[in-house]
Amino acid sequence: MGKILIKRQWIAVSIPVIGLHLLALWFVFTYTTTYPLSIDEWLHYVPRSLAFKSHTLSLTQVLSMEPMWGDGPPGPTFYVWFLSLPNVILFNWNLRIDSFINYVLIVVNIYLALYLLASAKPHYLIYLVVPVTALMLALQQRWNLLVGAHSGIHLEVFFALLTFVLVSRRPRDSRNILLAAITAFMGTFSWLPGWLTWGIVFPALWLLGYRRKSVYFIWVIGAGLSAVLLINLPGFGTGWGHYAITTGSADGLPLPVTYVLFFITWIGAVFNAGPTSNVLISMLMGTLGLLAAISNVIILWRRREDRDYLAVCGMLGAFSMALGMLTTVGRSAQFGVRWGMAHYYISFSVLFWISLGALIILMVHRVGLQRYSLLAFLNMFLVLMGVIFYAHGAYSTIGVVEKHTVFVRQAEMCIERTATDPAENQDGCEIVGGVALTEWIVRLRDSGLTGFASEDDIKN
Repeated sequence: MGKILIKRQWIAVSIPVIGLHLLALWFVFTYTTTYPLSIDEWLHYVPRSLAFKSHTLSLTQVLSMEPMWGDGPPGPTFYVWFLSLPNVILFNWNLRIDSFINYVLIVVNIYLALYLLASAKPHYLIYLVVPVTALMLALQQRWNLLVGAHSGIHLEVFFALLTFVLVSRRPRDSRNILLAAITAFMGTFSWLPGWLTWGIVFPALWLLGYRRKSVYFIWVIGAGLSAVLLINLPGFGTGWGHYAITTGSADGLPLPVTYVLFFITWIGAVFNAGPTSNVLISMLMGTLGLLAAISNVIILWRRREDRDYLAVCGMLGAFSMALGMLTTVGRSAQFGVRWGMAHYYISFSVLFWISLGALIILMVHRVGLQRYSLLAFLNMFLVLMGVIFYAHGAYSTIGVVEKHTVFVRQAEMCIERTATDPAENQDGCEIVGGVALTEWIVRLRDSGLTGFASEDDIKN
């Protein structure tokens, strides 16, 4: 009887999970553009793909993260671009395939997150599948689903999760730490904040029962080596500018106030549809989420609940919050509080909510709803409001993207006009920071990449 009940529960859980995956796939294949329209694609992917097709791509250009033309921030590391290389070779860089790669990376990350949490509490898995899937496939992350150049964000999450899995699995010995150091090293160079993984894992090692000095020696050496290479890698960490001005912020608020408001907005961004949405929703959810996380951790720690599970949840939540703090310092003063809702960051902030959800499940199972009634009310209120605001944010995101398609089509028509008759459109298409792209559009046309058919394709 028990097995039949469990089987029915898994069938019930699988229905919304399948629906979430189908929704994400529909979103990817419906709204991915025909031609590259993001700054990361034009500054990094387009010139590298063209150079590769013309057999002029040098090893220095592959390894460098600096733009191959124009001025702008550093791009993904070489192995992030390598994800698109088979697409360039086999499909002339079909952007929908790049977007599908993003989806595949998210699916892998969902599995790793569930494996990480289930390794500490296997019987909680059935309660975690739907919320973890919903959060990591959130449509609110828009460009992180639709732009292949953002695959580095998912790779950073992948390497962080894989590192957490390796340090938390048994037997807990130097071999696992060495493997985790390798994945943390890879994560360091997938996106700028990846180095935070080293600092997040270090205190968790003690909670997980590591006592050998060799373990900490390996970890410190790996972190130091990563830092040295990070500083000396061409283009990495340069070009971003110094946004943390000290005299005020874009909102006219004192800088400490801006920092606090931006951070709580960043935490609650998944419950909104972007910077044009109602910022109070993200602020409310961010504030209540942080309050609930702190309260749950304190009570569970005092009750000496499963330290392995707390360590796993702690790594997820701390990694997310550390990324949020780094973003706050680097972006809040220049762009204002609303920028905390930017969809770029949602792939990171959802890890906080996955951690909090896992803690709430532990509280309900081990403490119940009778004791700490105020915290129990806060937890249940967050779950209810989270479901409502998440659904509203996802629905609103589709509306925002639909409106954005007007701009997308205008940009694509400009690209097509420029490719057809560059002389008639000498100013090019100002897609990236007002930069005329005529030369690069013509080269894309001649190479047959993205939406342009090559001469051989036309003949066939």
